[in-house]
Amino acid sequence: RDVTERVIVASKGRFQRALSADERARRGLPHESTISTEDFMALTLDVWQTPTESAKRVGHPAPFPVELPEKLIELYTFADDLVLDPFVGSGSTLVAASRLGRRYVGYDLDPGYLELAAARLADEGHPLELADERQAGSKERVQQVLEAAGFTQIDGPNVRIKGVGLGAPYVVTDADGGRWVILIGGPFVRYRGGLNSADAVWRTLGQAHALRGAGERVLVLTSDVPRRRTEFDQAIRAAGPDALHDVIDVFDGDALERLAAYAGGERDVVPGFW
Repeated sequence: RDVTERVIVASKGRFQRALSADERARRGLPHESTISTEDFMALTLDVWQTPTESAKRVGHPAPFPVELPEKLIELYTFADDLVLDPFVGSGSTLVAASRLGRRYVGYDLDPGYLELAAARLADEGHPLELADERQAGSKERVQQVLEAAGFTQIDGPNVRIKGVGLGAPYVVTDADGGRWVILIGGPFVRYRGGLNSADAVWRTLGQAHALRGAGERVLVLTSDVPRRRTEFDQAIRAAGPDALHDVIDVFDGDALERLAAYAGGERDVVPGFW
């Protein structure tokens, strides 16, 4: 069945805002963007892959996932802007607007759907907590956690690995003089970030395999690991710790403790991801 969605972006003439962000600020209008540079690049340079929504869960015969209007609202509106949905349905657009700190207005001819939308807003429409650290670029965040872990030497970003024909974001040295090559697993973006896409997983596995063939030990630092037993998780686990010594979620406290152990000279795999 067709599970694609069509998005139409309409504009009079060129695709520019009627007022620039600076002019909006001068007039006291909403002007603060909430989208990070990496999210903007990810949303404008690739086809969007979004999991489908369950009609049974939502209570509407043709719901679209909240993630879809979230992406569009972040791209085309500012914080506290007004989002209009003239066909409310199950309320997905209003939920997305509420999560992103936008005001919203919606209409529907069916009172039952208006009640459903109001219930979803009460249950799901809470503002997202956007920690500043998650808005930092991938290399900036990775360098921060490597420094905090206690590695004695950090080379990078962008280090050429001799004999492999590849570059790595970082090469670090632990307390006992051991060398580790650091890979960044996937983009640091809000939607499908980390190791949650085929491109990110296979690119990381390919690089790790080549590096291991040259005798390097590889640590993968990522913004998100795939859920257990998904196809991406299974692909990584099939490669095993011989290819990827460990996979570190840089926003997970337990994973950062494992990273600190490696910085302290631990050479064996520390249980956690494996």
